[in-house]
Amino acid sequence: MEKFDIAIIGAGPGGTAAALAARQEGLSAALIEKEHVGGICLNWGCIPSKALLASSKLFSKMKKSDIFGIDNTLHPAADIQKIIQQKNEIVRNLRQNIERQLSQAKVTLIKGMARLKTSNQIEIKSESGTSLIESTTIILAMGSVPRALPGIPFNGKTILSSDHLLSLEELPKSIILIGGGAIGVEFASFYSALGVQVTVLEALDRLLPLEDAEVGKRIEMIFKKNGIQVQTGVQVLKIQTEGPAMRVTAAQGEFKADKVAVLIGRAPRVDNLGLQDVGLKFSGPSIWVNEYLQTNISNIYAIGDLIPAPKLAHASIYEAELIIKNLKLDKPQQRKANFDLIPNAIFSDPAVASIGLTKEKALQKGVVAQEYKLLLGSNGKSWAEREPDGFMKLVADSKSRKILGAHLVGGNGTEMIGFFSMMIQKGLTIDDLKETIFPHPTYSETLSHAAGLLAWMLKDGKL
Repeated sequence: MEKFDIAIIGAGPGGTAAALAARQEGLSAALIEKEHVGGICLNWGCIPSKALLASSKLFSKMKKSDIFGIDNTLHPAADIQKIIQQKNEIVRNLRQNIERQLSQAKVTLIKGMARLKTSNQIEIKSESGTSLIESTTIILAMGSVPRALPGIPFNGKTILSSDHLLSLEELPKSIILIGGGAIGVEFASFYSALGVQVTVLEALDRLLPLEDAEVGKRIEMIFKKNGIQVQTGVQVLKIQTEGPAMRVTAAQGEFKADKVAVLIGRAPRVDNLGLQDVGLKFSGPSIWVNEYLQTNISNIYAIGDLIPAPKLAHASIYEAELIIKNLKLDKPQQRKANFDLIPNAIFSDPAVASIGLTKEKALQKGVVAQEYKLLLGSNGKSWAEREPDGFMKLVADSKSRKILGAHLVGGNGTEMIGFFSMMIQKGLTIDDLKETIFPHPTYSETLSHAAGLLAWMLKDGKL
């Protein structure tokens, strides 16, 4: 039986990061994957969806070229099959790059279906048969699967998941997207830009319910202005075929379209892995972990979509690297996971990004905070790019003046949010940000502008 210091089940961003970090520490590492390296993010999530959105964003700009002073006489047309083919090529190239990195780092990559036999042994079934490996430490990183509505399974033809949408090679005339979270608004932007009539149904009172309340309301306003139909507070009861179309029945009425996609999040991939057999503890559908990402079985850890934490690729990478660092330290020196510093980026049109606290959440924690909202229309670069919709909201502690959070709509927010991640982590104040010089004209200069205005509001601690 082959033995390893660390065995990771799942070769997504977190699993791959854990394997590479382990090798950097001189530990032997086995990485087990039943399908493709890169996991959900590379093959069915982050990367393919962003490749599609890059195509639709360009197409949308081409259709509006007259506002840039360019006479559009070529009548551009979107070829969804070519868009899908190019997306697949991007995924293949990145997958090969990951495999090359793993090979160079001398990570043992094992293709097959894993199942825990004991707390130290993993059974792997592959085309060549069944094998057994042993590992001192095991990291679970199996990712997730699309979550379906109760009693309404996906059929891959008319009732679709996000996985199905990434390979849909024929554009419907109309589509209903059930779920107005990050996945829903990204696909709404994609299909609307390509000329599909999009309806978004969200159960809660606004789009992007996990974001600042004003963010969701602003996205809804922009979506409606761009021809996307948005209905919030909708409780879907059933989905039926009605002739060539689909009918969604809700407590609030009926909605019809050619296809329906259910985009209500993802569920941890935990079935048929022997987790219950070895006595692993669960917290609802997720695997229970402590502050060190350790399960109730001391040598088994879990990360990514499996645990009650942000379901983001960069969060799983952070978790993986934290585990490997802690394995080399004595318990008093080990660091606890801190999810307050995980930024969020949503690549809708316009894009959304956030990190840290809202004013309301700060108050819930007993921190008196103040916020300032700077409209993107005050920024010259936004007008040069013909995209003045959106805003940046900055939140700071009224006493210490430390930056607590940032919430961005539009501009280059998905890139700029990284600045705030560093600022909050280092405990910087709005005065530090105000004194930072950014080039003009750029979106980034809104950071110091907003900080300056918030500093003025907080002058002498009056607010």
